[in-house]
Amino acid sequence: MRLPDAIELEVQADGEPRAGVWVDLQLVMTRKNAFNSSHGPSDARGRLTIHRSVILEWARLDKQMFIMDYGDEEADWAGFMRIQPMGRAALQRALGGIREWEKYMPYPEGYADGLRAASKALEATPVRRLEALLVRPLGPGVTLEFLPAE
Repeated sequence: MRLPDAIELEVQADGEPRAGVWVDLQLVMTRKNAFNSSHGPSDARGRLTIHRSVILEWARLDKQMFIMDYGDEEADWAGFMRIQPMGRAALQRALGGIREWEKYMPYPEGYADGLRAASKALEATPVRRLEALLVRPLGPGVTLEFLPAE
């Protein structure tokens, strides 16, 4: 199944659009492990567009590192995704992962700095509820589950 060309989201903190937020995206697969990737930051209106090409690039990097653990990112995709804004705990886990894996895996330029900036922003102005909402329908056959930040 082909991934959507773009997933358009609005990220909200306590019901208001929030800039600078990152989200985790999980592609649920019919076999082998799910693909996970982080995307951001949201813009001044709280908007974030996740492009198919970026999802596929993250999946390619995962498969390159752990070839036996993953199937094909589109042929084995179940048509189901989970999207969750990254709260402080998720951001800290991601930054820890970068420190552990950066010598083996090429992260996109500015990725770690973006996560650090998001973490600092959440520390400066804590929120009770951080959530993502779909702005534009994705079409038939695609199911999204939205989870609030931890």
